Amino acid sequence: MKRLTFSLGIALAVFLLSGSHAWAQPGTLITTIPLAVPGTGVSVAADCQEVIYYTLSGSNNLYKMDKIGTNLGSVPIVTAAGAPLDIDEMAWDETRQVLWGQLHGSNPVDVYTINPTTGVATFAFTSATVSVGTFRDGIAFDGDDTLWISGDVSTTIEHYTSAGILLGSITPKNAAGGTLGLISGVVVGVGDLLYLGRNGAVEIVQVKKSNGDFIASFASPGGTRDEGLECDATSFAPTLALWSREFNPPGHVDAIELEAGTCECGGGGTVTCTLGFWKNHPEEWTNLDPNAIPGWGGGNTYLQIFGISPKQGDASIILAHAYLAAVLNTGAPAADLAAALALLTAHPVGSKDLVAKKNAHPDRALALAVAASLQAFNESATCELPKS
Repeated sequence: MKRLTFSLGIALAVFLLSGSHAWAQPGTLITTIPLAVPGTGVSVAADCQEVIYYTLSGSNNLYKMDKIGTNLGSVPIVTAAGAPLDIDEMAWDETRQVLWGQLHGSNPVDVYTINPTTGVATFAFTSATVSVGTFRDGIAFDGDDTLWISGDVSTTIEHYTSAGILLGSITPKNAAGGTLGLISGVVVGVGDLLYLGRNGAVEIVQVKKSNGDFIASFASPGGTRDEGLECDATSFAPTLALWSREFNPPGHVDAIELEAGTCECGGGGTVTCTLGFWKNHPEEWTNLDPNAIPGWGGGNTYLQIFGISPKQGDASIILAHAYLAAVLNTGAPAADLAAALALLTAHPVGSKDLVAKKNAHPDRALALAVAASLQAFNESATCELPKS
């Protein structure tokens, strides 16, 4: 297991570049981002690699953008059989690398997991959650592998295992001890904490997971209807952000500052440190210089190699990706590392020696086998999320 530290110098640089300010307070608006593809809806989710996801009413597309609103494309959300699904609010699960989503109009609410790359949705369970209207606003993934689900403008929040077993429910309270109500967005905080958005109340509320008791609240600085919510610990690091989805068209999402350490990306816990993690977090590299050029790299830096696509099934590039991630994770099988280095020395990146073709080089099969072994190691390696 690789345990990471986030250096003060890097944290300060990211902080300054993000446009955040040290004197900002929880509830401060960090930024408002118009939707890359505009429309009405209630969803927002954020992975731990600075990608923002959302859906639109009447569409089965999963839209992607970055923290400044750059359109990163979309994929249709469909079942394995190809049937389109209209998904409302979602939550990122860092452990599984999937989105949990609620089916629009389902009552009780049907819950799916969604592959963010392919858009394929897999039915998970039908909740006990009964909701008014057709929009399904509240779902949050917790690091203990459970889910918190609420209906639209609800008074209660149900707690489920990831297999759909109902663990109980809470009725969140206001500061006077009465029923809070108007609950739409839900996001998990650290410890005994939930953040809640209230439809039309322009308010974000903190309550206890254990019993729904009121902790605190602040005025929402974004839109007029805080629908879906999502924690984002990476996009504006070291500032901790809460994304809030505004329902009304043309639509936007607001990044709102939270108190440090009160929520974590994807439910919290550890991250699987695959090549995607290392590619997006060169500041976390401790045993390789991202800008160094290896002898087998074809003139590319280590970081540039991560960005090269293995066209024609080029096994040299596939192996290079797996090898670099394994070196950065540390602890990979020494025999695999030695075999990978020998193969890359013999068949450097860019040589095209090991592309897929008739009568392919005999080393291609070996390179793919070593890459598969290293990738299996990478997918079992964990590391801490970048911290402030």
